[in-house]
Amino acid sequence: MSRLQHLVCFSFALAITCSTSQSQSPLSFFPHSTGDLWEYFWVEGSSVVDTLQSFMFLDSIGVDGRIHVNKPSRFINPVVHFWTDRYVIDTTLSYVWSYTEFGLGLMYKLGAQQGEQWVMINHGGGGFEICRVVAVRQATMFGIPTTIKDYRYFFAFDSTDTLGVLSRGEHSLAARFGLTYMGGGDLFYSLHLKGTVIGGILYGDTTRVLTSVLDVSANVPHQLQLSPNYPNPFNPETTIEFDVPTTSDVTLRVYNVLGEVVATIAKQRFQPGGYKLTWNASGLPSGVYFYRLEAGGFSQTMKALLLR
Repeated sequence: MSRLQHLVCFSFALAITCSTSQSQSPLSFFPHSTGDLWEYFWVEGSSVVDTLQSFMFLDSIGVDGRIHVNKPSRFINPVVHFWTDRYVIDTTLSYVWSYTEFGLGLMYKLGAQQGEQWVMINHGGGGFEICRVVAVRQATMFGIPTTIKDYRYFFAFDSTDTLGVLSRGEHSLAARFGLTYMGGGDLFYSLHLKGTVIGGILYGDTTRVLTSVLDVSANVPHQLQLSPNYPNPFNPETTIEFDVPTTSDVTLRVYNVLGEVVATIAKQRFQPGGYKLTWNASGLPSGVYFYRLEAGGFSQTMKALLLR
């Protein structure tokens, strides 16, 4: 092949890559249709410890048009429920919020470019949780050209800091495929995408391809789990979610910083499933409160901030 032919081939390949990159919608970086699923290698240190599967379910669409989705995950060796992520998607702005241990945070700006950063969580004088897009790169996944955006999360005392004082970790999102990598920072594990089903199409390798994601056993929780309340901070109402794997007598109470009970949200028997309860803190002063879920020998506590 002549040098001219090489140049023509290179130009043609470059044109295809550029066209692919430009045609990718920001929302394609976060597939969110019920039926989508992902399978990851769960790695600790340098060893693959298990396989983790995540499944997407539409929860609701708010009056503001924002989409609320749940993404339960499970290990498969053996099958056991791991965690349920909850997201809010603004399809107009291409923003994705996530319920974190610190409250509702702006996890992804899907249209952001390299070098752009934003405050996810403002701790109110105690620093900031920040996300920064550290790279936007071209790659090939499962034989398909795609664009990958690398997001870095860190804690800083200055919202304009680009490095931070504590690394929280990194996420990589690929157009069409979603989350391909999570790890680093203060995470003790990392996730590496090995296969996915998007829009009913299988890409890569999955250990257990399901005939329907609606049949997945992750719909029934495998362990008691208390989730971060939202919104947080709040005034005067906030929602508290928890999962119950088997019929159980459950108590959900709220305590002030002195350890005094200020509210009993629930004290009853619950059937297996996921629950959302509302706590109205009218009449209580601003401050930090702790809500505790108890069932049998299980107890889990989380923090809520009331700001008036």
